[in-house]
Amino acid sequence: MRPAFSEPAKNDSRCEIRLGVASWDDGSGTAQSVKYTWFDKNGKAARGGEFPVEALPQALDFSIRKGYVSLYPPFPEIAQPGDLQERRISAVLRDDAHSHSYFTSVDILIREGKVVKDSLPLLAGAEVPDGTYVLHYNWQGQTYDREVRLVKGRLE
Repeated sequence: MRPAFSEPAKNDSRCEIRLGVASWDDGSGTAQSVKYTWFDKNGKAARGGEFPVEALPQALDFSIRKGYVSLYPPFPEIAQPGDLQERRISAVLRDDAHSHSYFTSVDILIREGKVVKDSLPLLAGAEVPDGTYVLHYNWQGQTYDREVRLVKGRLE
C-alpha cells in the first residue's frame, strides 16, 4: 500500500488506520484500500491488513446485522416505570429495491430483555431520501426487521 492519509487507531494508539493506493493496484493509482497498521518490534509497518474501500459498506452492514459492531457508544440504561429500559443502538435502513443501505440509530424500549417498542430518531439533515425501507437491528442475539416509511426524516 502507498498511504495517502493516516490517523492513530482509536482502539490502540500504537496502531494506525491508513488510506491509500492498494497493493494490488495495476499502476493506474485507482484501486484504493484501507489498512489497519500495526508495527513490528523494529517500528516498521507490518505487511497485510489491507481491505478494499469499496467493500467497507458491505462489511460494516454485515458487522452491524450480526451484532459485532455498533456505530454509537453504549448509552447507560435508564430505569423506566414497570421495569422498562431505554437504549439507543445501531441500525440499518435497507432499500433492497435500489440496493442502498443507510446506517442510523434506533431507540428501543426493553422489558425483561425483550424489545417491546422501537422508534427511529428524527433524521434531521440526514441524506436518506423519502421512501419505504426495512429497519434492521439486533438486540441480544435477536434480529429485528420491519418495514418503515420515511417522509422528511420522520417515520410515517
